[in-house]
Amino acid sequence: MLILYRLQDAFEILIFSFIIYKLSLFITSNNKQAVNMYWIYATSLLVTYLVSLNNTLLFLLLVSPIIITLFIVLHQEKIQKNFLAHKTKFSENPADDTWSKILIRECMLRLHNNQSTQCIIQTAYDISSLVDNPYPVNVKIIPGLITLIGTSTQVDSEKFLLFNSTGYLQGINVTITSSQATSVNWIDNAHVLTSQLNILVFKTSTQTQTFDIVIAGELIFKKTASQTQEIIDSFLHKSLKAAKGSQQYDHKTKNTSKSAHT
Repeated sequence: MLILYRLQDAFEILIFSFIIYKLSLFITSNNKQAVNMYWIYATSLLVTYLVSLNNTLLFLLLVSPIIITLFIVLHQEKIQKNFLAHKTKFSENPADDTWSKILIRECMLRLHNNQSTQCIIQTAYDISSLVDNPYPVNVKIIPGLITLIGTSTQVDSEKFLLFNSTGYLQGINVTITSSQATSVNWIDNAHVLTSQLNILVFKTSTQTQTFDIVIAGELIFKKTASQTQEIIDSFLHKSLKAAKGSQQYDHKTKNTSKSAHT
C-alpha cells in the first residue's frame, strides 16, 4: 500500500508540475511582469504544504479565485486580441461558401422581395464586342453586394449583371448587342451568345421563384437555387479544366516549334 501511495503522490506531483510549467510559459510569453507574482504564489503553496502550515495553505487556496481574476485582468488585452483574431478568421473562411453560393443567395433574397435578377457569367473569353457595358466595374462579390446595387435607381433589373469566372462583378446594366442578337426576348439573345462562346446566362423568375438558365445554346427552365448552383459550379469547373488544357496545348506547341527550329 505504501508503494501505491507513493506512486499516486508522484503522479499527482507530475500533473501539478506540468500545469505550473505550462502556466509559467503562458505568462512569460504574454506578460513578463506577472511572472514574479505567479512564482511567489506557486512557491507559497508548495512551501505551506510541505511544512504543514494548514491555515496559511487554506488561506492561499481560498484567495485563489482572486488570484485567477487578477491574472485575467492583467491579460485582458491579450485575451481580447486572441478572441477577435479567431472570430475574424472564422468569418473570413465560411465553410463551402463559394462565390456562386453567395450569388445564388443574393438572387433568392431579391426574389423574396419580388425582384428579378439577370446575370451573365463569362469565362476566359472577351465578350466586350458582343455586349454593351455602360458601367464597367471590377468588384469581388460579397454578401449584400447585389442587394446594395439593386437599391440604385440607375440600375435596370431587366438588364444583366456581368460576372467573370472568379466571382468579380465586371459590369452593370449590361445588354447583349451581338449582330445576331436582335430579339427583344432575353432568351433568344442569350441563346445566340452562349452558342458562340462558353458563357452561362440566367434569369430569376418572380412568378415561379426559380431560375431559367441558358448554357451552350440550351435553355433549362425552372431550376431551384441548389440546382442552379450545381449547374454554375459544373460550368465553372469544366471551363477551368478546358482553360488549363488549352494552356498545356499551347505550351507543348511552342516547345515543338522550338525543337523543329533547332
